[in-house]
Amino acid sequence: MEALLMMEILVILLELKYPVYHRRPIESSVVELEESGGTCLAIKHVFKMNERFDTRKAFLLTRKRLTHDITLVHGINRKGGIWKKKRLRTIRDVLYCTNRSLRKSAREVLTWIENSDIERLREGTGARDAELLFCVDPSHINYLDIETTGMRDARIFLVALGILNVPANTLETVQFLARNLDEEYMVCKQTLDMLKRYPCMISYNGKAFDGKVLDERFFYYFNTGIDDILEHHVDLLHEVRHFTGASKCVKLGDVERSILRAPRSGDIPSRDIPDAYQLFINAGNHDSFTRYLSEVFQVGDNNVMNSSKLVGDSETSRAFFDMYRVIHHNFIDILSLHSILMKILQTVHAGLITGCRRC
Repeated sequence: MEALLMMEILVILLELKYPVYHRRPIESSVVELEESGGTCLAIKHVFKMNERFDTRKAFLLTRKRLTHDITLVHGINRKGGIWKKKRLRTIRDVLYCTNRSLRKSAREVLTWIENSDIERLREGTGARDAELLFCVDPSHINYLDIETTGMRDARIFLVALGILNVPANTLETVQFLARNLDEEYMVCKQTLDMLKRYPCMISYNGKAFDGKVLDERFFYYFNTGIDDILEHHVDLLHEVRHFTGASKCVKLGDVERSILRAPRSGDIPSRDIPDAYQLFINAGNHDSFTRYLSEVFQVGDNNVMNSSKLVGDSETSRAFFDMYRVIHHNFIDILSLHSILMKILQTVHAGLITGCRRC
């Protein structure tokens, strides 16, 4: 928590505003998707950005930052040595040093940066995943979060994806909900199609959980893996750990409170989500749930506690309300991912992080 407090101070010093989107969506819809493979529910929200999304400020400035990080050159480390003695400040300075191998390595790194060669930069330097986003088309980015049954052989029942619409200056979220476990196939199929269209994934603990679960289910249904689809994957948990110096896992809720300064109200704890889904399945009557969601979004109130007024005291009504809380929890995760990424990139550009290494 001390590390998180330090990052909160940095955020205040940088005067970074939260949120970077309007809390209330400008558009919401609930539709049932039906194909030969089955059905599932699609829940869509469109959020307007507070400020116009500038791809240059968000990503391209990172290219310039990397050219000033000489520790990307093989043979140079942050602790010191020849680069301090020779007063080398940028990778271009290394091109004029007397060490032939350093000159060769510096030339290679500059070429990779110039060509946005993400594969070589990822494998041949210590650049962090978030720093390599300048190599990616912003229209290919997706923010992803999944919810599972929580059992040992986890089944996916809810997937949320956030997509940047740069021309419209909006963040669009779409959630695919399996109203029963038979609809998992359709949820996975829709997710697979979305990842093919948006192959740069931003997640929180996705390399340890979300990505692995998706990989397993994709292989089960489609005989393909997530690595066959994605161009790049940024796990913000690793970025936050590096940013704050935390040695242990930092929960997303801690980041929201300490860094984004936006604690949630009425949110369902993650540990209760599998049970809430099981109660929802047992309740049945899923056509009524679709109408219930439509009514909630028609009212236009995304405050969870206010939405509880739309349900009664019956067991089915409570199951519907708890499932709505799960859906709300899921898409708020997506909005938080975008805010966290923007904070990290802005801080990198401010020069507070240089010579970044993986956790």
